[in-house]
Amino acid sequence: MRITNPALIQVLIKALADSNSSNILALTASRPLSVMDIVERTNIPISSAYRRISQLEEQGLIGVDRTIVTPEGKSYNKYKASFSQVTVKFQDGEFLVEVIPNKKIVDRAARLFFSFDRRKD
Repeated sequence: MRITNPALIQVLIKALADSNSSNILALTASRPLSVMDIVERTNIPISSAYRRISQLEEQGLIGVDRTIVTPEGKSYNKYKASFSQVTVKFQDGEFLVEVIPNKKIVDRAARLFFSFDRRKD
């Protein structure tokens, strides 16, 4: 799937250029992980990991795959990247970004977006 939206291309390229963001996206491209899983695998400070995941989620590049509730009643999220694969290339004088979406995450984001109440003022 080719991305043609210039704003999404810019957000994605910026995230890929940032080492923390690209590490998070790469780790969660194929499997959902909690923030603590990500911290353990990357050595990103926990506050930075939460902040970066929040930013990636706002940008639509990562989403909650599922919420886990522990026996003690605490909950935490497992996150998954919106894309399982990203290819950036130059072809015939054009800058192309092609992705393979993680369907579950993309569908969930779309349902959330379209579920907002759109009242007329």
